Amino acid sequence: MSRLVRQSVAACGVSTQGPWVVQRGGQTNRVWHLQDQGLIVKLYLAVDNPLFANDPSAEAECLSRLSSQGLAPELIAQGECADGRWIVYRHIDGDPWNSEPAPVAQILRRVHAQPLPDLASAPDTDESLRSVTESLIRRLSGAAAQHLRRLEPAPPADHPPPRRTLLHGDPVPGNILIDGSNATLIDWQCPGIGDPAHDLALFLSPGMQQVYRGAPLTAAERATTLAAYDCAVTSARLTALQPSYHWLIAAYCTWKSERGAPHYRAAAEVECAALS
Repeated sequence: MSRLVRQSVAACGVSTQGPWVVQRGGQTNRVWHLQDQGLIVKLYLAVDNPLFANDPSAEAECLSRLSSQGLAPELIAQGECADGRWIVYRHIDGDPWNSEPAPVAQILRRVHAQPLPDLASAPDTDESLRSVTESLIRRLSGAAAQHLRRLEPAPPADHPPPRRTLLHGDPVPGNILIDGSNATLIDWQCPGIGDPAHDLALFLSPGMQQVYRGAPLTAAERATTLAAYDCAVTSARLTALQPSYHWLIAAYCTWKSERGAPHYRAAAEVECAALS
């Protein structure tokens, strides 16, 4: 536990007594559970990630806007010390999502219906998806880059134009807590504005499901997700852009694997298999 973070949090009037239990589910920042207070402290670390941003201001804004609707945890405090920016939010009971995708689709539909905050645009067009994919491929070793370039999909056929909605930006199983029939989204550090197909593509991604759940969704689980989301236009746009999303996430998982996260290797393989 960081002494400087503890002092900085306490200076904002938050009780820091009792144990700080390290939370090991996240892959980007340092997170502690203050069990006696029922709070979570997140310390943001500097990251270089072409796909998932790490913006404490954006997370604080989303928590402030969405917690009253049960879409996100309640923001308690935010601040900064020599170790970096931090936020404190209310601990949410529940376990990371593992099955029954309908509640995930329903909470994403609610998020996508929210008023638009001032956030960066997400890569949700074929051109922007390919641009991010290319930036990832340029960082890969020669053999991996060549393999992914051979898998580059053809441009999509005509599809509905993009909508502008609030996006969570990283709705993978580890960021969705389930308590009974209730779902809550956590880790709002990379939200954005863009088409809702973006969030659905990330949740449905075989690679992301492999990383967090150990296996891709079945065809039935995928169908249940889209049926529960219940928007024909979004489903059509997702279908058209799906190869581009597979290519992007295959490149991302390969990049993560080459940067010392070996469990992403299998994720890259299942994403490539879905693409081919």
